[in-house]
Amino acid sequence: MNIFRLAGDMTHLASVLVLLLKIHTIKSCAGVSLRTQELYAIVFATRYLDIFTSFVSVYNTFMKLVFLGSSFSIVWYMRYHKAVHRTYDREQDTFRHWFLVLPCLVLALLIHEKFTFLEVLWTFSLYLEAVAILPQLVLLQRTRNIDNLTGQYIFLLGGYRGLYILNWIYRYFTEPHFVHWIIALWLWITMVDARFIGGRGVEKYVTFGQNYVVKWGQGHISTLHSGKEVDLYMDQSSGAGFESKNIYGSGLFQMRIKVPGGNSGGVLTSLGSNHDEIDFEFLGNNDGKPITLQTNIFANGEGNREERFLLWFNPIKHYHTYGILWNPYQIVFYVDNIPIRVYKNQNGVNYPSKPMQVEASLWNGDAWATDGGRTKINYAYSPFIAHFQDFSGLSGCYIDGRSDNVATCGSSNYWWNGGKYQRLSGYEQKIYEHIRKKYMNYDYCTDRSKYQSPPRECY
Repeated sequence: MNIFRLAGDMTHLASVLVLLLKIHTIKSCAGVSLRTQELYAIVFATRYLDIFTSFVSVYNTFMKLVFLGSSFSIVWYMRYHKAVHRTYDREQDTFRHWFLVLPCLVLALLIHEKFTFLEVLWTFSLYLEAVAILPQLVLLQRTRNIDNLTGQYIFLLGGYRGLYILNWIYRYFTEPHFVHWIIALWLWITMVDARFIGGRGVEKYVTFGQNYVVKWGQGHISTLHSGKEVDLYMDQSSGAGFESKNIYGSGLFQMRIKVPGGNSGGVLTSLGSNHDEIDFEFLGNNDGKPITLQTNIFANGEGNREERFLLWFNPIKHYHTYGILWNPYQIVFYVDNIPIRVYKNQNGVNYPSKPMQVEASLWNGDAWATDGGRTKINYAYSPFIAHFQDFSGLSGCYIDGRSDNVATCGSSNYWWNGGKYQRLSGYEQKIYEHIRKKYMNYDYCTDRSKYQSPPRECY
């Protein structure tokens, strides 16, 4: 055992623990490829069969059990855990990973060091491990949305491979007759993966200043980690808000948010668009009471289209991704890639069509936000802090200020206007209905104190 191998093992272990932490604590596997995790489960299952036939050391046995247990646990979480499974983006994770298995098996049968059952499976596991990351990289390239924990997972996997390269170089120069053509091939495939990671495979972080500017409350906003995170502060003197530099006519807009905790009754954290409005609003509450997520839509100056949810997680503890799809066919509100609300452009309804900017803010809403305005903000607990991450999630049609090109933003040339975004898929529809049945606690369409007969869009 040399220092490079030990460091590589610890880095590999850290990557697995980071991924388990993401899945277990925030009950989300958003951005994680199940297909990559299934390939890794196969890798460890075929590589560590010798755990039943030979004993090297306690350390060796322990690490094998950890990697076997963790890989199958991740697959189980993503496939069967009630909350985690709902956040899996099966619509984007479509890489045909099983097509990687057969070529790796054939290669192992042709190129190996010893033609025995265990040796061929060990060789197969090396080849498969070298390409197992591909579905994950393709998923990240498609979604163009990578959170901190997923990014750390990818980074640590790359570090593990780099350290193992140093381990084998070290062994080549220090151990007599240490020549493994199998390892040389693994290294070559790994370098191809590294070029993919370093090139176009994973989109680089976009900083706050590239896409957004402060709109108000300049003294109550902090930019952290070189622009990768922004905190909005609210006290008795002011709150704060920021907005996108560009104006949009359609698109998919996402951001990661962690809302203020503690006694935050009356405090409002919002993400949405102005002019016509499409809003996420987090209605603060006091300790022990859940945070309410309210969605609302304004068109032609007319609002009062509130729907409220008590989410399946606590939004003050961890970051979660909130997104709005807006195209000529529908508006969809997403939480961790799960659709929770759909507003269709049909039956002559009032539908938002004016150009919009993306805005985020923290402000005083105690006139109405908590218990109908009965709970006021207790500034003894200020400052209240809302946290924002991932400023790359602006996939939209820019409105040129020098000309009116709003009509072109409905073009099918934009991917967010394409067929798959004109309606929910069968899987999305099923989970959408489940979420609304279990977690929605207010729907304006059924509020007879507000509407004696439901608005047109409710039919």
